Amino acid sequence: MKQAEIHRLAWVALLLAAAYALALWQPVRAWYSDMDKLAHGLAFAGVYAALVWALRWKPWALAALALVLGAGVEAHQYFLPSFTASMKDWLADAVGIGLACGGHMLWCRWRTPVQCHSSSGRLPHARRRGVT
Repeated sequence: MKQAEIHRLAWVALLLAAAYALALWQPVRAWYSDMDKLAHGLAFAGVYAALVWALRWKPWALAALALVLGAGVEAHQYFLPSFTASMKDWLADAVGIGLACGGHMLWCRWRTPVQCHSSSGRLPHARRRGVT
């Protein structure tokens, strides 16, 4: 892993930890409690986007990592008082991740921006088009 990726990942980890701590705070929980599943989906679409910026991995690998993070959040909530782990919450995370991943793949297919480069420096669809 390159040093720039490590720095970006450190920033993402810091921001995600702060956002998670904020989401656990009671006044914030009361604000989004009526739209909990939407909040999960939007939050994990954001997690996926942050991972795209930080790691520049293939979309399926980023989605898998985001899903593992979502499962970790649900597992952590199991041990917190007044929280419950929920498969429905994790599925809402998965929907947000899936939508973000689908949008990312479409963007890579049609726009080929720098964010769509894999760690090898090649575009994900370079073999099809003969582009490096």
